[in-house]
Amino acid sequence: MKHLPLTFLLLITALALPGCTKPMDMTTAVIEVTIWPPTDPLKKVNITLTDKNEVDKLASFFPHVGEGRKSSMAAGWIAAVTIQFTSSDGRTATVHSDPNGELWSEGRGDWPMDPEFKKHIKTLLEKAKAEHET
Repeated sequence: MKHLPLTFLLLITALALPGCTKPMDMTTAVIEVTIWPPTDPLKKVNITLTDKNEVDKLASFFPHVGEGRKSSMAAGWIAAVTIQFTSSDGRTATVHSDPNGELWSEGRGDWPMDPEFKKHIKTLLEKAKAEHET
């Protein structure tokens, strides 16, 4: 019976941990795309999204972003796309995507990427280019 309080405390702690980090309500996304294959000097394009629907669409490619999850899968690759999300309460989360658009990471392991991500980034780049030219 002496161990009951400790067991109870461990159980309560374990049950509370999954809810400790609540999902981020993204309000902005700053995207830096390094044009691939790299050139000398590197060509980079920066896009800032503030429209809530566009930010939500982009964030949908990164389930559980900002929650501190870890993956046992990790590979050595150079980021081609870097996105910094900012939430309504000021928290930030930075994600990176590999040049092939197949993996993403917050720096604690790799996660598989939705194949539509590459098309979505291409669309955002084309939109940014069109806005810049007008």
